[in-house]
Amino acid sequence: MSKVSGFILKQSKIILLVVIVVVASIFANDPVENIFTVIMSQATFMLIYCLGMTLAILTGGLDLSVGSVAAFASYIGATLIIEGYVVPGIIVGLAIGAGIGAINGLLISKVKLSPFIATYGMDWLVRGLVLFILAGKKIFGFVPAFTSLSKGALVGFTNTMKISNPFVIAAVI
Repeated sequence: MSKVSGFILKQSKIILLVVIVVVASIFANDPVENIFTVIMSQATFMLIYCLGMTLAILTGGLDLSVGSVAAFASYIGATLIIEGYVVPGIIVGLAIGAGIGAINGLLISKVKLSPFIATYGMDWLVRGLVLFILAGKKIFGFVPAFTSLSKGALVGFTNTMKISNPFVIAAVI
C-alpha cells in the first residue's frame, strides 16, 4: 500500500466531512457557517442524549434504554404541554426519565444485574409501553415558543445562544 492510499484510508472520515461541506456550500444558498448552525440546531436533542451516554460509558456503565425512555418521557410531557400545562409537562417528562433511570440504577447496584441486561430489559419494557399507549399516533399542536426549544434556541435570545452550549461546556469541564 502506498503512502497516499494509506493516508486516504486513515483520514477517510475527515476527507468525507470536507467533501460534504464543500458540496453543501456549493449547492446551498447560505454560507458554510450557516450550514453548521443548522446542523447544530437540528441535532441539539441528540447532542444532549449523546453527552449523557458518554458520561455513562466513561463511568463504566452502559444504558441501552435511552431512546425508549426519551420517547416515553417525551410523549407524556408533550401530551401535558399540548393540554396547556407547559411547566408541569416539562417537569413530569424530566421526572419520568429520572425515575426510570433510578430504577435502572437500582437494578444494577442493588440487584447486581449487568448494566447491559438491566437497561436492555428496561428498553423493551418501556418501548412496549410506548407502542401500546401511542398506537402510532403523532403529537402536534405545540406553541411556536416551545417548538423553538426543540431546535435549541432559547426564547428571547439569538440563534447563536443554543441550549446545547451549556451541556457541551459542562462535558468538557
